[in-house]
Amino acid sequence: MLDGCRALLAITTVTTPLVFDQLLKSINPFGTLSLLSALTCEVVKVLMANFTVEETWSWVARDILLDTWTAVLMPADNTGLKLPPEGVNAAANLFSLIVESELKAASASAFIDESESEYIQASGMDARLSSYGLIA
Repeated sequence: MLDGCRALLAITTVTTPLVFDQLLKSINPFGTLSLLSALTCEVVKVLMANFTVEETWSWVARDILLDTWTAVLMPADNTGLKLPPEGVNAAANLFSLIVESELKAASASAFIDESESEYIQASGMDARLSSYGLIA
């Protein structure tokens, strides 16, 4: 799973968002952005189901997938962002799930020991918030 996430991240660094989305269209009715959204949603769901202070594979996968979204939404060639409608819908669905999961995490952390709660909130939140903002 982690290697697949890393492969998607590597691909985004050498393609434009439109080319990235077209990679799967020749063999599937949906684009790569839909796949990226589905993978990210599943990883976020795993994180929601297994709320823990310990880093797990799902934490690493989430961070890699958010880096992939950042690479898609902030192309290095500075040509401006052009996402197909399917990609916009995929990002919107993902953002909705992210908001739901962060609200659940905040609610769950209200009942955790204060030192553990600070760890959960501080661990990589700045990078995640900037990725969340791009996805929104």
